[in-house]
Order: sequence, then C-alpha cells, then structure tokens
Amino acid sequence: MGKASSERSGSESMSRCSVCGREFPEGELVRCSECGRPYCRGCAGKDPSMRALGICSDCEEAHGAEEFLDEEL
Repeated sequence: MGKASSERSGSESMSRCSVCGREFPEGELVRCSECGRPYCRGCAGKDPSMRALGICSDCEEAHGAEEFLDEEL
C-alpha cells in the first residue's frame, strides 16, 4: 500500500459541481432534491430555484414550480 492510498483512505470523497466543474469534498456540496445534481455553495447561491426551493432550475421548469417560486419572492 503506497503513501497516496493511505492518505486517501480517511478523506472524504470528491465530486464536481454541475455548473462550474470544480471538485469539492462531498460534504461541501448542495444537491438538487429532485435529480441529485451536485452544486458548490457558490453556484447554488446564484440559482434562485436552489435558494428558494432546493431544486435546480431544470427540475423547477420540469415540475412547474415556477409559479410557487414567484409567490415566494
């Protein structure tokens, strides 16, 4: 077992943000509650649907949540 293997064994897994493509530890990502796509906190904060509803813009459109979002804002 090499040094790199032992260093990774205790660390959290990494995932890429669906918007910016940067890698983050899994615990630092926000996931769409509908489709599960990962978003970094910066990109999630820029998406009104993620901020208000916890779902990405694609899922908001697909599920017609747009009216609800307008009422909440």
